[in-house]
Order: sequence, then structure tokens, then C-alpha cells
Amino acid sequence: MRAQEFFDRTRLTESADSTPDLDKILVELCAMVVKGKQRNPDYYGMVAAAVVDPDGRVVKAVNHRDDAGDKRIHGERAAIEAYERRYGQVT
Repeated sequence: MRAQEFFDRTRLTESADSTPDLDKILVELCAMVVKGKQRNPDYYGMVAAAVVDPDGRVVKAVNHRDDAGDKRIHGERAAIEAYERRYGQVT
């Protein structure tokens, strides 16, 4: 989804009342970063991201180390992968 599609509320939903609250998502992403750093500061990073689809579904993730532990998965990539595991390919 492109940013402009976010602002076209008719693209997301019929009613503005059911549009995801972006400020709430931002607060949740910040909390995820803090919790991740408290839980395992070497594994979790300082970037969180969300995928919001046209149906208003939200999937969030924090950047982290890969399974081998030798490189980092960006927050955006982590969110896309989490979304695809749950709902299918991002188009």
C-alpha cells in the first residue's frame, strides 16, 4: 500500500470510524521497541514497523537478528514477513 492510499479513506473503508488509528499504532510500535530492548537488547533493535492493509488489518514487528544471529532483519521487512505469514503476499 502506498502512503497516498492511506489518506484516501474510501480506499481503506466505507467509514472513517473503522480506519486504523495511526497514532495508536505508533504508540504500540514504540512500546514494542521498549519491551524488546528490555527482554533481549542484543536480539531486538530500535525500529518497529507496521503493515496496514486496505481492510484495516494491522501487523507489527520489531527489527531483530536473523536465525543465525549474524545480521539484522529491518523492522519493515519483519513486519512484511509477519503479515505474509498471517494473510498472504503483500501486493
